[in-house]
Amino acid sequence: MTRQHDDDKKRLRQRYEYRWLVLASGLLAYAISHLIRWNYASIATSLARDLRVDQHGLGVLSASFFYAYALAQTPWGMLTDRYGGRITVAAGSLLMAACLFGFSTSASFTEAVIWRTVIGGLSAAFYVPVAGIMAHWFTARERGLSHTAYAGLGGGLGEAMTFLLLPVVNAMLAGQHAILGYEGWRGATVLVALIAFVIGIICWVVLRSRPEEMGLPALDTLAQLHDPRTVTTGLPPEVPVRTILKDPMLWLFSLLFSGFIIALRLVPGWLPVYISDLSMERMGRSATQAIAVGGTLGALYVAGRSFGTPLAGKLSDALLAKGISRVMGMTAGVFIAALLFLLLTLDLPSIAPLVVVSILMGVTINLFPLMNAAVVEVWGMRATGTALGVINTVAQLVGASTVAISGLFGVQLGDWTSAALVQYRGIWYLGLVGCAGAGLAGVACERRRQRRYPDVQEAGQVQAEKREGQIDAVDDRVVDDA
Repeated sequence: MTRQHDDDKKRLRQRYEYRWLVLASGLLAYAISHLIRWNYASIATSLARDLRVDQHGLGVLSASFFYAYALAQTPWGMLTDRYGGRITVAAGSLLMAACLFGFSTSASFTEAVIWRTVIGGLSAAFYVPVAGIMAHWFTARERGLSHTAYAGLGGGLGEAMTFLLLPVVNAMLAGQHAILGYEGWRGATVLVALIAFVIGIICWVVLRSRPEEMGLPALDTLAQLHDPRTVTTGLPPEVPVRTILKDPMLWLFSLLFSGFIIALRLVPGWLPVYISDLSMERMGRSATQAIAVGGTLGALYVAGRSFGTPLAGKLSDALLAKGISRVMGMTAGVFIAALLFLLLTLDLPSIAPLVVVSILMGVTINLFPLMNAAVVEVWGMRATGTALGVINTVAQLVGASTVAISGLFGVQLGDWTSAALVQYRGIWYLGLVGCAGAGLAGVACERRRQRRYPDVQEAGQVQAEKREGQIDAVDDRVVDDA
């Protein structure tokens, strides 16, 4: 093989490094949906006062967002499969910016509900479409890392942006600053709209739906170029969408995924409040000290999510090469989360165990992006958006319903027990049951997967005797084609 040919292969491999820019821009896009959710909490009181909305009205505004978000998952997934993730993500972000601006002009509660519903639907334009893009750019050896990185770091970035913007938002709420003539909650919303607009432009310029859009070979060849010691992808043949929708595995996946969403709807909102109340009732701390403790452990949860989840994704990539599937990893995650919920129902003697619980919760209940990789490895890339859209729709509807009944569940449980802080026990039992049930669905799904796709368990491995003499031929053909 000539030196020139080796140099050409090296340059071709270097061009594939663009996938990290794709990952970074996808991470920014996903951060937008979290920024919008958390920012709403900071402006809700000002909005309610301005539009003369009571607590019930605020609940309606929140519900309109989350139910629209759930129902829009499948349509955005189908659009991704048809037109590519670059168009859907960039268009979703730019439309989001426009609708946020529209929301800031709401003159009545009805207008606010309409805009909030549309914004909820547009918020679904990020998670599933970005997952579709990652499926085309990352091979089995990096698939777990890429999906958990954009979801874990992206979600953490969105929440961090919210906290960093709080001083500006508070100044606007106090009437000290205005943007484009808008102040108060309206100015804060316009600020987020401008951020969404900028990120939408970045996504349009940087994102590419698949390597082929840059004149590069497709994913199957990328694996051989990136590391000849690893298998291409271990992907099954592409499956028609109708077949996927009739497949029991799709609905088992949905149940497994629902366990993560149930936990995600309970833990971030309830855990810091529970820890604060526990600090006051059991440990005699003042209200200010208790709030500080709750906020600190909440920050540890975010740290576990932002940094522990990508590491878990990298571990999943390594375990896949040893025959341990993504489904097994997710199933272990929800079972561990169920045990953590069980610990929360006990009378823990100090804050120290809660520190461990907070960090582990941050990691385990945010392993849900591994579902993206599992879908690709079971049904292939071209149906990823549709399949994930259906799975996410089911899970988000279950999660929204969980939030609605969580407080009631805690109150009902408190009627028959005299233990302290009983109002939280019902919430933790709800999480325990949800995660344990999801774990059982994961066990059933793994058994079915092993029967139908036994070859996926060996993804990431190539027997040495089959590898020798083939890699150079593949590389030669790729360079010639490129």
